[in-house]
Parts: sequence; structure tokens; C-alpha cells
Amino acid sequence: MLNIKFIHPKFFPTWILILLMRIGVFIPFSAQVIIGKAIGKLIFPFMSKLRSTAYSNISHCFPEKKHPQVNAMVKHHFEAIGVSLFETAN
Repeated sequence: MLNIKFIHPKFFPTWILILLMRIGVFIPFSAQVIIGKAIGKLIFPFMSKLRSTAYSNISHCFPEKKHPQVNAMVKHHFEAIGVSLFETAN
């Protein structure tokens, strides 16, 4: 049974995300990975706090890595976040 208070407009982004996840289940997995990586690349510039946290964590965990290697690992991390959206839906 649907609780009436969850129809409030402040929950619209959540409902849209749920709808997109339900649709995403019907996409083949190889296409999900490609789309997920693209989503990760799209959110990379906008999530500065998460990006700086990931950069700090990776640079502390791998002190022998150079700056370009750490940047590549952070970008790969964001791609994995995009793919995980589809994996969560599955």
C-alpha cells in the first residue's frame, strides 16, 4: 500500500531514480556497463567533495603512485560508481 505522504513533490527525484532503475533492468548487461561508465564520467566534474575524498584516500593508500596515476584511479572509481547504479538495480 502506498503511503500518501510519499507522493509529495520533494520525493519526485527519488521516484524518477526508481523508475530509471526499473527500466535499466531490461537493458543488456554490456550496455549497462557502457552507460554506467558514461554516467560516472558525467558526474565526475560535479562531485567535487566526493572527488577530493577519493583522491585523498587513494593517495594515502598508495603513496608510491604519482599524481597522474592517482587521477586515473579516481576517474576509474567514478566509472565504477556509475556501473554500480545498474548493478544495484539488478
